[in-house]
Amino acid sequence: MGICLALSILEHGAPGGPHGGWSEAIDELIRESFWMTEPELDRAYSWALKRSPMLEVAIDVERTRRRGNAPIGHRVN
Repeated sequence: MGICLALSILEHGAPGGPHGGWSEAIDELIRESFWMTEPELDRAYSWALKRSPMLEVAIDVERTRRRGNAPIGHRVN
């Protein structure tokens, strides 16, 4: 699906087409959070605060690992 499409689905209700809707977008962002930029993490976190505790936790964990300079192998969700 990709991070940009997943964020667009969550923020703007963009059609996911064959990729699915919110649940697929949330799953994508949880799986790919280690590739996300800080602005992308901020956008996903803002959306997750009100709607998805699982995504919120995944972003918190990713940020904790980044602050600790964890190697990429430790940052895979």
